[in-house]
Amino acid sequence: DERWTSRLDFDWRLTEFDAVVSERIQPFKQPVRDLLIDLYCPKQLRDLVRQNPLNENCLIRPYLGRRKNQTGPPSQFPEIELCDFPLHVDQMEHLGLHTHEYARIMADTLAYLHWELGVDASGLEFVLAPGRPQEEDNIISSDSLGEHAVWILDFDAFNGFRRLDNKAVPLAVAAFLSNERYFPRPGPDPKDEALWNTFKQRYLETSDYII
Repeated sequence: DERWTSRLDFDWRLTEFDAVVSERIQPFKQPVRDLLIDLYCPKQLRDLVRQNPLNENCLIRPYLGRRKNQTGPPSQFPEIELCDFPLHVDQMEHLGLHTHEYARIMADTLAYLHWELGVDASGLEFVLAPGRPQEEDNIISSDSLGEHAVWILDFDAFNGFRRLDNKAVPLAVAAFLSNERYFPRPGPDPKDEALWNTFKQRYLETSDYII
């Protein structure tokens, strides 16, 4: 990415240290933004939302553990922002998105963070956004969002633990329950229960493989 070129001119004689490598997550293009605006934005606000340059940075937060109709009555003055746009599981179902594939990806990610890296994943966030063109294996395709991938961000609140320590599981569970509802949760809706079972089974399988 050319945005980073001017920031990476380091002296080769510097001492080597461990580092976290991050990259810019590319936003969804206009067709996806138009879809979200037409579906979820009040008609009288659509032109205003389209004209807002901040909404060009369109990333979608996939809340597999929450349904839109469970969050209370809609606001009388809705503010639609496409940056970090919240998409609930019932909305994903309506759009024909691959919720069970998202659940498996989240389960793999959480298991790896817990048992390979030894961190509780506190505050971990997921977004849907276009993937890297050269990595086709990670690309998910749908009619509504086109080709995209699941990305993670916000690692600054992670807490480390000893992976085989007795305190590891309680710490991991506490972080899971306090996080936003990206991960599926069991519930009375059969679809939620099925999604939770997909997530749970994949997490256990991946954890067993790592440990």
